[in-house]
Amino acid sequence: MTKSGNRWGKCLPLIPLLLLAACGKEPAATGGNDSAALLPAGPASGLRVNGEAVPQPLLEAYARMRGWNLTDPNQLSQVREKTAELVAMAQAARDAGLLDDDQLQGDLALSRLNAIAGRYVEQTTAAAASEEALRAEYERERSQLGQYEYQVAHILVDDQAKAAELSARIAAEGFAAVLADVQGQPGVRDARDLGWVKRTQLPESLRPVVDALGDSGVASEPVQSEFGWHLVELEARRDFAPAPFEQVRDGIAASLSRKQALELTRQVVQQAKIEND
Repeated sequence: MTKSGNRWGKCLPLIPLLLLAACGKEPAATGGNDSAALLPAGPASGLRVNGEAVPQPLLEAYARMRGWNLTDPNQLSQVREKTAELVAMAQAARDAGLLDDDQLQGDLALSRLNAIAGRYVEQTTAAAASEEALRAEYERERSQLGQYEYQVAHILVDDQAKAAELSARIAAEGFAAVLADVQGQPGVRDARDLGWVKRTQLPESLRPVVDALGDSGVASEPVQSEFGWHLVELEARRDFAPAPFEQVRDGIAASLSRKQALELTRQVVQQAKIEND
């Protein structure tokens, strides 16, 4: 079966990071073992382990992972020591024949693909959003938040028939009594006071229902969401003022960056030719 515009991007070479070698070059010495070199080619770091040269980019990658500074002599020494330990252990694994393990090869390939895709996203979405874009996003989020916080209780059930049954009971017995009675019953996924919540913390289908209840009240009908069927009581509401733009600017920038990454992924996947045989 062939499908265009499906999940994932164009095929990338599944070559594990530790198995990369410079194309057309002889593998580095491996202490008498003739199997493939573990380490990629790259600028020399001056560090060798059992005859294999450790490239400088590997030291830099280890330092980034640990948050260490290679210009600090003590931290550089630690990076070289820990990287040498890692390489020596990987060489031992290679000598034991573990590089032929399919699961390990899959893990290495997945790790490499994640790194490649992540770097592509970083470079493609690196441009900072303009001040106008940040303020527009702030206004959009503020409009979705609304001007109130709500104290909400709900009963969440699996099916519409159960919701209708409980709705009739609520009309006769009151919301609090039914909520207390059904907690833990089969078919009841949740039954509790949610406390004070913002509008955007509610499932989208519940928002207009809660808005329409005014200061307090019980929804007259069960409401369906992606989680099931809700019976809702609004116990109270209070005024809510969003944080000022300057206070949340960095968070908005991060949110926009995530949205850009998701949109980039969607576009790449949509254009990709993906075959599932």
